[in-house]
Amino acid sequence: MDYREVLKEYDFIQDKEKFFENLVKPKPVYFRVNTIKENKENIINALLNYEDLEIEESEFIENYFIVKKGNISKKPEHLLGYLYIQDLASAAVVYSFSKKQNVDLAIDLCASPGGKAILLASIFPNSTIIANDIGSDRIKSLIHNVQRMGTINIIVTQCNAKFFPFITNKEIDFILADVPCSAESNLDDYYNYNINKHKNFVDYVSSLQYSILSRAVDISYPSTEIVYSTCTFNPLENEYNVDRCIKEKGIKVLPVKNLLPNFSNGILRFKELSFDDNLRYSVRIEPINMGGMFLSKILPNKKEVTPDKSLAIITKDKDHIYQVYKIKEIDPSFVYESLKFFGIPLDIISDYFWFYKDKEDKISEIFVKSNMEFLVKQKGPLTVEYFGLKALRFFKPLKIYKPTSSFLTLMNRYISDNFVELKFDVNLLKRFLSRQEIDLSSFKEQRLNGFPFVAVKYNGLVIGCAVIKNGKIISEIPSSKAQFIIQNL
Repeated sequence: MDYREVLKEYDFIQDKEKFFENLVKPKPVYFRVNTIKENKENIINALLNYEDLEIEESEFIENYFIVKKGNISKKPEHLLGYLYIQDLASAAVVYSFSKKQNVDLAIDLCASPGGKAILLASIFPNSTIIANDIGSDRIKSLIHNVQRMGTINIIVTQCNAKFFPFITNKEIDFILADVPCSAESNLDDYYNYNINKHKNFVDYVSSLQYSILSRAVDISYPSTEIVYSTCTFNPLENEYNVDRCIKEKGIKVLPVKNLLPNFSNGILRFKELSFDDNLRYSVRIEPINMGGMFLSKILPNKKEVTPDKSLAIITKDKDHIYQVYKIKEIDPSFVYESLKFFGIPLDIISDYFWFYKDKEDKISEIFVKSNMEFLVKQKGPLTVEYFGLKALRFFKPLKIYKPTSSFLTLMNRYISDNFVELKFDVNLLKRFLSRQEIDLSSFKEQRLNGFPFVAVKYNGLVIGCAVIKNGKIISEIPSSKAQFIIQNL
């Protein structure tokens, strides 16, 4: 039995055959450039050097492109975090939040693999983004993408979203509840589909979704914007949950800016069910040349907050941070002594919060964060899994600090000295990543100043760190990361 049997129940879809045709048709691949690391023009210029790749800028959402020919996922620019593959419908969920000038704190309750949280972090680079999920595999995937994209304003937490703590001392600007769902927009096989299993799962997941949405409202402040979203079409997972929240929590549904041509209004009736008239402000994104989504922007519509048993705070207090995480701040001028060789300005370095973990007498590793804000649990099941990018390591033989490859890619736009650029040859790139010695003659540009560790560029963009030994360049990119890139090129 195929998915069209499910569509028969969706009386709000007028042309079901056309809808099904759009649903099963292969979708274009979209990606966005990562402006955290480099400006759009330089990243696109690098991609234009590939003869087997053809791209076109999206007319709907800024910094997004469509792949017309080729496989963007196999390019080193993707693997190194200069771009992120993400459907336009997913981007529209994030862009449905108001474009405020000052956003201090946002939470993505079900964040893995991280695309929406990372986009939020890119749009609001001076904010703190809490990216939450549950389960070791999902947390691992989330941290991998946060590190790959260089988003140093993200804190990764693990907590059942139904019990996420109320943050007592800082108002939350945005909460994203992109909840688990039946994923009717992304099924593996639309022609062999177990409808009974589908119905049983919808009954289960609809209840879970409402619990998460309800929690989002409970931990919100009066001015907090909440976006509830799914990648499914079933009203029991979409309008029904928002309607229930209107009745039980008194929320207000807000209009959403029309970002895409396949936006349609939320429905007001499904079978015997009738929904609040304000559900018309919700949005259904039809699966025409992109994935399908449902989203609803919500205000909690309450005058006061009510803290409960699950609590957390955001702190900048150094003593409190040390007590919880055993980390100490490092003066930017100390870090500058190593990074000045790459031409990175002191004022850029001073914009960040630098710290080390106080486990040994010596500072062996230095981390960087966009600000000094840390999340501290007071009560409840939350654990903080990740914050801060590893930026420098102490190199004992020379008694100096060497920058990590991840940090050098983050600083790509500022590196003006002590770098070499590989010739545009994927086989040469693979040799470098395999830690083979590369003669300096294989580099089309060299700008060296005597510091033994150099930034290595490929196709105009920094790909990592290397060491110079006897006139040879040897990669310092971690083996696991290098092998991941090689296997996916």
